[in-house]
Order: sequence, then structure tokens, then C-alpha cells
Amino acid sequence: MSDDVWKQATLPVGKGGLGIRRAEQIALPAYLASIYSARRLVSEMVADFDVDDLCADELASWSVQSGTEPPIAALRGVQRVWG
Repeated sequence: MSDDVWKQATLPVGKGGLGIRRAEQIALPAYLASIYSARRLVSEMVADFDVDDLCADELASWSVQSGTEPPIAALRGVQRVWG
């Protein structure tokens, strides 16, 4: 794909694009949702597991990038809520 075609494909549908999200846009939300969705299982295997300590830097990066606070704890395992 040429650069112009890729730019149009990544535009939202409402602006004439295909709404395809770039890997850079979804990598951090996908990682955080994955970690939080496995939280209960890992906690059963590792007694002192604290996902918030593990992901402190990533949570801070996400907050800076998105300009909002992280989703509530009960929803953090769902990638859609990370935007």
C-alpha cells in the first residue's frame, strides 16, 4: 500500500476511511487487557502477584497517551474499554 492509501485506510469510517487501527495504537491497550484478564489465574499460581506493580509504568504511559485515568479494576481485562 502506498502511504496515501494507508493514511485513508486508518481514517475513521465517518471520515471516509476503513477505520483500521495501527499497531502502535492498539499495542499498549492489548497488552494491558491481556495482563489484567489473566490476573486471577496468575494470582492462583503466584501468591505475591500484584498486577498493578507489574504494570505501573504501562498504566502511566497509557494515562499520558489517552489523557484519562485507567478503567475501573473490574473492566481492565476488556480491551475495548482501554480505547
